[in-house]
Amino acid sequence: MLDFSSRDIKFLPGVGPQRAALLAKELSITSFHDLLYYFPYKYVDPTSIY
Repeated sequence: MLDFSSRDIKFLPGVGPQRAALLAKELSITSFHDLLYYFPYKYVDPTSIY
């Protein structure tokens, strides 16, 4: 059985080595487990005009 908690994020479809490096640098997301348990701390509403 596969252990998804320790698999590298770059094996997820749509995420390659460059995006995996960006996620690791900016958000400290390196595995599937980190991605599933990442909760953003704020939301930016694109419909409102500032």
